[in-house]
Amino acid sequence: MKKALKVLMVEDDPNICELVQLYVEKEGYQFITRYQGEKGMEAYYEEDPDFVILDIMLPEVSGWEICKEIRRDNPLVPIIMLTGKGESYDKIRGLELGADDYVVKPFDPNELIARMKAVMRRANLLDATKEKIELNSLTIDMKQYKVYLDGRKS
Repeated sequence: MKKALKVLMVEDDPNICELVQLYVEKEGYQFITRYQGEKGMEAYYEEDPDFVILDIMLPEVSGWEICKEIRRDNPLVPIIMLTGKGESYDKIRGLELGADDYVVKPFDPNELIARMKAVMRRANLLDATKEKIELNSLTIDMKQYKVYLDGRKS
């Protein structure tokens, strides 16, 4: 059975969260949202999301800080910045901090989903939704990036 990818959105506007949630869940992904930066960081560590969507201007902790912290913890988890800050230097800063893509509000939810899928393809998330792949005596743990042969780590 395929595991649903977990998407965490940290955004202080409930209307935007609700809109994105409709599109994300339509794709079959699990959706988690937090409205404050600090709560978003807590959710990141508690929920272990497969994908993160971040606003920049958040209460308590900015999206910039969250992006930096996530990158320190896991350089591979895909991050899209979804924000009203559309100046070139803001986009460059977001990408330099480790965001995989940068979408400016107002946005088309279909474009956001298409960008998410493109980032997921590059991160091999669309094909790697199984936690373990087993072939005879070979087991590949996709979540922990480990390979076992006859039950022994190789």
